[in-house]
Amino acid sequence: MAEPPRRAGDDPAGMTWMIEPPSSHVFRRREAHDVPARDLTRAIRSGAATRIAPGSFATTGRWRELTPIAQHAQRVWEATIRLAPGAVFSHFAAAAVLGIDHVLPWPEHIDVTIPGAAGSSGRIRRHRRPLAAGDVVPWGDHVVTTPARTVVDLASIARSRRGRDRRPGALGSPTARGRRRGTAVLPRRARDRGIRVHRSRARACCAQA
Repeated sequence: MAEPPRRAGDDPAGMTWMIEPPSSHVFRRREAHDVPARDLTRAIRSGAATRIAPGSFATTGRWRELTPIAQHAQRVWEATIRLAPGAVFSHFAAAAVLGIDHVLPWPEHIDVTIPGAAGSSGRIRRHRRPLAAGDVVPWGDHVVTTPARTVVDLASIARSRRGRDRRPGALGSPTARGRRRGTAVLPRRARDRGIRVHRSRARACCAQA
């Protein structure tokens, strides 16, 4: 892939994975046809190797050393190999490669945005919506949503999930969680503080790009 610019910074916790993937300890079937399938199967069963994406495997010890955001970024890099050029990586996928961490759980699927029908196939989740030219930046053979657009998308997901959790009787509702845990329910002002943090990170990232 080409090498788009990434945000500068010496702190690994604040870096992006726009230029290089988080791990070099990845084995891809398409690149090693001479490795017997039985050897790979044996490595997986013994726990020495972990399947991280279709056709891609990582050394289990090295994989567990990665943070959740780094693991998702690696899965996004594996998806760039499988998808046709021009894919638009967005939502959690964009957040991972841009280094935008958050409190939401990282999903198993990879988010992409397309102009056609939405839906999922395999580990790819497709979001149907239009995007302006200013909402994306080139990333090798593909494009990725900008930090600002990505933060807005994550905030939308967080609001949507809060709305579902608030439905009467929902197991994940704030009231139900408070009763089960014996804790007070945080007011909306405190919960929305995280969204403001994401937005400030996006502004800082754009200023350094």
